[in-house]
Amino acid sequence: MNDFREFIRILDDNNELLRIREEVEPKFDVGGINRLAVLRRGPALLFENIRGCPSKVATFAFGSQRRIDLAFGTKSHKETIEKYLEALKRDRIPPVLVKSGACKENILRDPDLTRDIPNLIWGELDGGPYITLPLVITKDRDKQKRNMGIYRVMIRDSKEAGILIVPTQHIGMMYSEYERNDEPMDIAIVLGGDPLLTILAASPLQYGDDELGVVGSIRQKPVEVVKCETVDIEVPASAELVIEGVVLPKIRKLEGPFGEYTGYYGKQGERPVIQVKCITHRENYLWPAAYVTKPHPPNEDTVVRSVGIDGGILDQARKVLPEIRNFHMLRSSGDSYMGVAQIGKKPYPNFAKQVMDAIWSTHKGCWIKILIVVDEDIDIYDIEDVIWAISMRVQPHSDTHIVNDHIGYPLDPSAETPGVSSHMGIDATIKVPERFKSYPPLSVPSDGLLAAIEQKYGRLSFYSRITGNK
Repeated sequence: MNDFREFIRILDDNNELLRIREEVEPKFDVGGINRLAVLRRGPALLFENIRGCPSKVATFAFGSQRRIDLAFGTKSHKETIEKYLEALKRDRIPPVLVKSGACKENILRDPDLTRDIPNLIWGELDGGPYITLPLVITKDRDKQKRNMGIYRVMIRDSKEAGILIVPTQHIGMMYSEYERNDEPMDIAIVLGGDPLLTILAASPLQYGDDELGVVGSIRQKPVEVVKCETVDIEVPASAELVIEGVVLPKIRKLEGPFGEYTGYYGKQGERPVIQVKCITHRENYLWPAAYVTKPHPPNEDTVVRSVGIDGGILDQARKVLPEIRNFHMLRSSGDSYMGVAQIGKKPYPNFAKQVMDAIWSTHKGCWIKILIVVDEDIDIYDIEDVIWAISMRVQPHSDTHIVNDHIGYPLDPSAETPGVSSHMGIDATIKVPERFKSYPPLSVPSDGLLAAIEQKYGRLSFYSRITGNK
């Protein structure tokens, strides 16, 4: 799989796409229809007739685990995570520079953001039209490190856009270098390309680790890139559209408000400005987009981060404590604020607290407000099983661990001071040997008994009707 339109074809072939051919309004209606699909856990949507829009718009394409698995060529979340972790262990396959690519089929040297790309206003309180699934590529000032991430971009006028840059993010670290030297930072805003580019752009890699190189490691072939027309950045050759420009130093203008992944609107504020120089795009380009909204049920913005968040935190924490078997960030927490770690046999008492500290020290784990540690018999993807473990294995006075004045994420609406949060760890493991020599046996049929029942009754009709096995 090389590009976004091939991904859309695969979704269509697997009954994961709904084409909307009727005319739809670009203001609020695309977002509202997308929300209906989220609430019903429906298919990806391809809007083919948005009034005044220069292209077709695909939303909710990354909105389910099955669609993420299709992007990876896998059959389950577990298999996808394993494939991602295996790629992280291997050497990166760096991108290869080619002379030209599909993204150069049209070159607009006098671009107009209000005319040449979709201007979609998603939420009723949004400060303007937003690009919601951009792959934003920047380099550090020495041109030694590349970063590709997803950051919200607001269209201001024909040649100008606003962007939210958080200082602790990798793009923020790069931008600070340029600002200290009063220099503009080159930027390329990429739409489309291999769907794994979008998934990796939402992944918490270490600073300097190249997202394009990880995609190469997963695909086992390099991502083809081309040079931009007006800035010193390389972009995926198969991209649908590329916006080239610079982030101006020491200039701030109002950006926002914008409906965020927390389910609340992010505040309006004075934020950096992008000056647009050029747009290149494919003929009849497709525009990928996501409606960022309340993460319950899990929406596209949440699901697209799931592989990178779960896999990234697990990879980093395991390097410190290999006893950590698995990790899962709960989708309804916005893939940010509530996670579950699964451990094997404890090497010593109170090991769960060390697990908490290890996960809180990772790049994205530092934002987890509520962290639950469970034994390996608990299915961390089944919230009911996790709640059972908390209910039956936790005494709040001794099994919770509170940390005050920890790092938090600036968009957390519950924080009194943006970027500062308290954290709570819940040790939901069986307290052997901490409090007990043994724990009561489970009151469920043993695996041996169930196997004997299958052997005895498996050929009878009632058994298949109960189990669903034929």
